[in-house]
Amino acid sequence: MKNKSFLFYVLTAVFFFCNSVAFSQKNKDKSLDSTLEANSEKWKVKEHKRIGATAKPEFGFYTTLVAEKLDSPVIKKKTKDSSGASIGYSDAGWDISKNVTVEKKKFYRMVLGRQEDTTEIQFYIHTVSAEKRQTVLGKILSNNNEGKDGILKYQKNIEGFIFNFSGSTRSRFFMDDYVSATQTTSDNPGQGNPITGGYILTKTDSLFTEPVIESFGNSKSQFFMQWQKGIYMKDMKGTHVALLQFGGGQPFYIWIRRDLDAYSQDAIAAFFAVIIGVKDL
Repeated sequence: MKNKSFLFYVLTAVFFFCNSVAFSQKNKDKSLDSTLEANSEKWKVKEHKRIGATAKPEFGFYTTLVAEKLDSPVIKKKTKDSSGASIGYSDAGWDISKNVTVEKKKFYRMVLGRQEDTTEIQFYIHTVSAEKRQTVLGKILSNNNEGKDGILKYQKNIEGFIFNFSGSTRSRFFMDDYVSATQTTSDNPGQGNPITGGYILTKTDSLFTEPVIESFGNSKSQFFMQWQKGIYMKDMKGTHVALLQFGGGQPFYIWIRRDLDAYSQDAIAAFFAVIIGVKDL
């Protein structure tokens, strides 16, 4: 039995080593969109994090001058799930819970500087949280209340407007499922990782995101993993015009094509600045 267990661990280690080598080689060979890379500069982002507040990213010739939460009240809404309460019993006692959905809107403002020009971004973060909460009766009857409350699903969307230095509206933007933290539950098995996406509507074009996905292993294997490592911005023709490479514990990097008009460049820079600025909120 011991020999079989040892053989299993050896084979497992070999499997992960081989896949790790293949994964590293895959990353080494994989490059950016060649046209985008040839017409852009690679900018390393300085986040300038602030505890409990919006970060103030700096990259290329863009600097975040202002990043603040507005004084407007937080809009909050709580609704009960129509399915009602759930009742269960175990060694820990009775588990009487209800499902509720909590929605919040918080408003923010950022100002991005580019040489003598500035771009102002006004936006709100809309969070939707599906939660399981133990009822008062459940707390009384339960022998152990630990683990009875939990978040079933959490989603964060961002929507706002971008203004130029004269104060006129330049473009609007939307981000869907931004840095979502969805938990897999028994009622929700196998739910995949969410994909951050969105769009920018400018004066001259409509720009849409395309996720940059990285994967590890065979999709049919239990060891398969997949995650988002960045966002391309593309125009109506499908041409990649910018890229934000996610940090994942490392610095963010940004590419924006030099041959874009100034309005589009600033709008993309603002979009990326918001993603970086609010990621820890």
